[in-house]
Formats: sequence, C-alpha cells, structure tokens
Amino acid sequence: MDTFYKLTFFVLMLGGLIISHELGHYIAATLLGIRVREFGLGLPPRLLKLGEWRGTLFSLNAVPLGGFVRPEGEFDPAVPNGLAAAAPWKRIVVFAAGPLVNVVVGFMVLIVGFMVGWPDRVRVIDVMPDSPAAQAGLRFEDVLVKVNEVEIHDPRDWSDAAYANLGQAMRVEVERGGAPLVFTLTPDTTWSPTQRPTGLSVVREMVQYPFFTAVQRAVERVMLQLRETVALPVRAITQQLKPNEARLTGLLGLKQVSDRIVENAVQGQILYPVLNLIALISVALGFTNLLPIAALDGGRIAFAVLEIVRGKPFNARYEKMIHAAGMVAILSLMVVLIVQDYLHPIF
Repeated sequence: MDTFYKLTFFVLMLGGLIISHELGHYIAATLLGIRVREFGLGLPPRLLKLGEWRGTLFSLNAVPLGGFVRPEGEFDPAVPNGLAAAAPWKRIVVFAAGPLVNVVVGFMVLIVGFMVGWPDRVRVIDVMPDSPAAQAGLRFEDVLVKVNEVEIHDPRDWSDAAYANLGQAMRVEVERGGAPLVFTLTPDTTWSPTQRPTGLSVVREMVQYPFFTAVQRAVERVMLQLRETVALPVRAITQQLKPNEARLTGLLGLKQVSDRIVENAVQGQILYPVLNLIALISVALGFTNLLPIAALDGGRIAFAVLEIVRGKPFNARYEKMIHAAGMVAILSLMVVLIVQDYLHPIF
C-alpha cells in the first residue's frame, strides 16, 4: 500500500482523536461560562485565522497532528471568566471533558465495529479422537459460548480456561445448529505434544451483532481496557509481562503499528482491524490523560480536588511551574521513545 495513504490515514486518525479531545474541553468551558481565547486545528505556528465565534478565535496551524484549546487566564485567577478564576468543580469538569470525549468516541467506534463485523465468536474446527472434548460430546463446528459462566469471545479465553482447570470439571456451554447445549469437560493434566489438554482446536470467526448486543460488547471491551491499563504497571513491576509486552511506544512506533494494521485491513478487505485500532487509541488517550500526572488533565484535576479539600487555592505560579516541569518530562520521554522506535522497530 502506498506510503502516502498510510501517512494520511495516521495523521487523520491521530489528529482527529486529539481534536475531539480538545473539542470536549472547549464545549465544557463554553457551557460553564469560561472564556476560550483560541481553538486551534493543528499545532503552531499559525497558518491562518478561520474566524471567530463567541469570542473564540478558530485557527489553522502548520503541524497537522492534533489541536489545542487556549482558555483565558489559565493560571491567573485575576482574569474574569478565566479558567483559574472558575470554581474548582468547573475546572474539574473542563479537564475531564476531553478524556471522556475520547472514551465516548472509542466506545462509539466499537459499537459500529461489532455491528458491521467483529471476530468475536469461537468455533470448534477439530476434535481429537478419545480426547476429553470428544468424550464430553463436543463436535466439529460447535460454537463455544461459556466456560463456568465466563463468556468465550477469543481462543485465548478458551485456552486460559482449560489451563486454569487442569484435572477439574468445567461446565461448557456451546451452540450447535442454533440450539444451546451444556457439557461437562475435564482437561487432562498431561497430554502429548500433538494434543492440547482438551483435544480441541478452535478458531475465531466474524459475527455481526444487533445494536443492543453491540452496545453491551462495546461496554465490556472498554471496561476490559480500563482494567488492563490499571493492571499494566503492576504486571510490569512484578515481571508478569515479557519485556516486549511492557514496552512503551512513541509516535514512530504507533505509526509502524498503524501501517501494518492498514495493510492487513486492505489485504483482507475487512474493516475490523482499523476500527479496533481507532477505538484502542481513543480509549487509551482518554484513560492516560486522566492519570494524576503533572501537565496531564488528570494532574490538573488532582490540583482542583486538593483545592476543594484544602479549602483554598494553590499558588498559581507554583502550580504553573509544576505543570511546566511535567510537560518537559513528557516531551523528553516522547523523544526517547521515538529514538527507541527508530533504533528498534516494532516490525
């Protein structure tokens, strides 16, 4: 696939997600009576002024990756109707609005994905003779639905369940010819190199869900990503992850992933990989920005919450310095990650 089209997709995807994030900040600030000086499409330097609306200048900027919102009095409580002069709860809403929009966008993309086609069903493609699965009564083309009341949507779900229940009876719900059936299966504690503990070979297949089922699956996927995001640092520290699984990725690495996914989507003529990428990045942007780290929205929220607890504001000058230091640290990390992605490409 042409490099130009891959780059165009990447810029539009990432830029669109960042602009939607900033739009969340802008809408929340406007509704709460906080003046916004400028809403920029792209990053400076400014190319041209697109116009003004309700006192906000809309501008087009040279760097196409993203956008920005520049509120009045961001760190100056003396500016009337400015951000720093607003009540702490209003600032919390404004700071949280951007990340929440990212989560909502990712959620909506997932809904569309589950409706148009998503590899979300696990079907049996082979049953080894005399295996636990064969003895239990499972057959070729059965659809695995649940194991011990846990839904199965990925071959890994089935594998994890089997290895977690070696030598123990599992309640396996399947669908056969549109009818639900229940079996009891006990995975072997020992098996040959050519046979798995259950004797089943399975594969993922595409499924199109009706709207309300798609909404349910989208909620489950977002919650799963939230749990994985929270658990990731703990798993990395306790060495439950391999080094490559815990690797942080910068813009260049993300571009490499995007290129590969776009290639696969075009070759397979399926939309799922692209929608999955967009949803994954959008939700990740939302969750990451809510972390209580200086310069991120979560860091700004933390200061507002502490102000409510203390009953008085922090020194605006010191808070500005802390967030500036946080931004320097984040930008430095981004440079390090770009160098890493260049020297050690993901693919």
